[in-house]
Amino acid sequence: LVKRVFGMEILLLHQKLSIFSKQDQTGNPRLRTAAIELAWLWQRHQPDSAQSRWFRERVGTERGRTRRIAIVAMARKLLVALWRFVTQGVMPEGAVLKSA
Repeated sequence: LVKRVFGMEILLLHQKLSIFSKQDQTGNPRLRTAAIELAWLWQRHQPDSAQSRWFRERVGTERGRTRRIAIVAMARKLLVALWRFVTQGVMPEGAVLKSA
């Protein structure tokens, strides 16, 4: 089942989001890369959302490795928020839908 959310097609899976692992880089690398890219775009285009605020508070003015690690955490939080939006209709906090 595929739904269109925020201009992207999201595949609804029956399983938990298993594209990230704290142990190692297991999971689907293409999906992980897309999720991280989505997180960077989300941070840029949805600066008032809870996920973007969390990222700014967590990272501040840090650069390099700290930012890359934090964006992976934000990508996971964002996917969970988008999953809730698609399945339950709960809008991510602070997100703004723009008209086409």
